[in-house]
Amino acid sequence: LLSENNSGEILKVLETNFLAAVYCTREAFRSMKASNIDGHVFMIGSICGHRVPIMPNNPLNLYSPTKFAIRALTEMYRQEFLDQNTKIKVTCISPGVVKTNLRNHPGNIMPKLSAELNPNAIADVLIYCLQTPPDVQIHDVIIKPMGEMFC
Repeated sequence: LLSENNSGEILKVLETNFLAAVYCTREAFRSMKASNIDGHVFMIGSICGHRVPIMPNNPLNLYSPTKFAIRALTEMYRQEFLDQNTKIKVTCISPGVVKTNLRNHPGNIMPKLSAELNPNAIADVLIYCLQTPPDVQIHDVIIKPMGEMFC
């Protein structure tokens, strides 16, 4: 964050990790409200949105603040959905390290960690949340693989 000439990189992270969620959720809400559908919005956060990892020359320096912001955004949408007299649910899912193709990318700056979540575990959590009764809303879910030491 303190480097010179990195404003473009900072903006890119904010657009990807935060503003995209703002815009997509706004449009999903408008569509659900116009169609009179009480749907369910999932905000994808991260364990790094609950605790900033301590790493030398932290390569995730802006990632964690954007994921903290996703948690706050989730609560703001929950309040706004209620203010709009809807029963649209919103849940923040905060996974730990997930095994994806990005983890194998040569430029990956994350340390190789022994424990990773299978992406299907995240899908299972979403399905569980979708199956709750209409009067039940799961606000936040933290999901980590057994043995994960990161965050």
